[in-house]
Amino acid sequence: MTQLQAIPFAVSPPLKEIFIRLHTRAKDLNDAERASVEVVVAEAGRLCRPCGIWRFVGAGELPSLTGGSAGVSGFMTGCCEAVLFLVTLGPEIVAAAQRETLAGNLLRAVVFDAAGSETAEAAADAFEARLRAEFARGGRALAARRYSPGYGDWPLDAQRKVFELLGNNPCGVTLSENLFMKPEKTITALIGVAHA
Repeated sequence: MTQLQAIPFAVSPPLKEIFIRLHTRAKDLNDAERASVEVVVAEAGRLCRPCGIWRFVGAGELPSLTGGSAGVSGFMTGCCEAVLFLVTLGPEIVAAAQRETLAGNLLRAVVFDAAGSETAEAAADAFEARLRAEFARGGRALAARRYSPGYGDWPLDAQRKVFELLGNNPCGVTLSENLFMKPEKTITALIGVAHA
């Protein structure tokens, strides 16, 4: 298998989505509360190191990857090939949340965690957009949405096949026996590929 290349890129923490994950709105907080959350979000943004990798998945590899999932099949309508990708923020954002928890700074810990989760989603969106543009230049189109192991009827244990296909990925993400990705703020996904 060809060695995959790590693709570093930048993404900003999505403040509105972070507040939603915190079950509040910025306008519902007083100035001091809002400012304290925004300071931690800014710190979180400096700790995130988005990195992505991807590989093409041919028609012959898809059945063993998707395991006959009807959900994946629905998302792959009109596609017989796919792109498999992984995006991670790196270990620093997770370590910051853990440090704050151990220090008893629970508000900061919760904000770091929320910022990491929402920034990981934003990073996956940004990486997906990059792939769409790249494939479009080659006259190919990607399916409307991505699909991840553990969603719908695609079992989480499909991660084992995902990591087998991605090999020793240069972004440094590992998969435990219990199917936890490390670092945690990591997303894997599959998107169907069709002719434009």
